[in-house]
Amino acid sequence: MQVNINLLDKPCLTINEAVMVLNLSNQSIRRRVAEGRLKAVARHSDREKILIFTKSIIKYLNNDSHTD
Repeated sequence: MQVNINLLDKPCLTINEAVMVLNLSNQSIRRRVAEGRLKAVARHSDREKILIFTKSIIKYLNNDSHTD
């Protein structure tokens, strides 16, 4: 049985899901969150997962200046 899931239908994505969508490394995703190029849900502790807003990822994908 094969199940297809559109990750961009979710309100937020984890780092690993963002890696799959953006085809970037884990550290590259974290760096873009730290730079503010990707918007993440506020965390109350460093132990909480980083959740990135899907709208932010879509905006990043549509932005031509994201290539380094």
